[in-house]
Amino acid sequence: MVAISDHVTAQSGPLSAGGDGSGSGGHFSYSIGQVDYVFASGSGGKAFEGLQVPVEVTVGIEDVNIHLHASIYPNPSSTEVILDIENLDLSDMNYILIDLEGKVMQQNKIFSNHTTISLHELAAGNYLLNVQKNNQQKQSFKLTKNN
Repeated sequence: MVAISDHVTAQSGPLSAGGDGSGSGGHFSYSIGQVDYVFASGSGGKAFEGLQVPVEVTVGIEDVNIHLHASIYPNPSSTEVILDIENLDLSDMNYILIDLEGKVMQQNKIFSNHTTISLHELAAGNYLLNVQKNNQQKQSFKLTKNN
């Protein structure tokens, strides 16, 4: 049995971004977002089935040139977290707390091996806490602020 269709769709559904490009080597198209979905309904209800592209964030990256032993706790937290740093000169160290869109929420110098970071002004959600020395990222933590 051979099925023939007069309608072929390479991509359908809402996209968050995309475009076309060309150069001396040829032409290309790209898209970012949900590339296909199916809607079904019946007496039992409605369902959307689709292809989702996951976003992965790597956390706990360490610079191999220094030995940074750091941890944060409690995580998740609703009020504050403690950043513990062991066996390292704290001069020129700072932390940057950013949301998942890259917006800097807090940025401060680290003066103590036990630094308290307030979460009171933040909305519930996930954040990245980047620890830097000499303005170079040394370690990153995923932090969850709950209500």
